[in-house]
Parts: sequence; structure tokens; C-alpha cells
Amino acid sequence: MLLCSTKMLSHVNLQYYGDMIRNAVNRVLKAGKVRTKDLGGQSTTQEYTYAVIANLK
Repeated sequence: MLLCSTKMLSHVNLQYYGDMIRNAVNRVLKAGKVRTKDLGGQSTTQEYTYAVIANLK
């Protein structure tokens, strides 16, 4: 869902914000510490969302 929102932001000419979210998601995935069950982990969606928010720069 988060990556879908980045495409929507690009579509409405808010590429900068879409890139910020995409980069934060990629950092969380690359770190591998917080993963939901569908990604092979045990974290909740709330924990995953908090991790993405913490990685917004």
C-alpha cells in the first residue's frame, strides 16, 4: 500500500514526497529488522509503519 501511494504522489506532481516514502520503505526492508508476516517476519503492521515513519528523512 505504501508503495502504491508513492505512485499516486508522483501522478499528482508530488514526486519529492513519493521519493521520501519510497526511500524510507526501502531502508526498512534493507535493514531487515522489521518485517510483517507476508514478508517473512513477525512484526505487526503498526510496527512496520512506525519503522517507515522513523526512516523518513
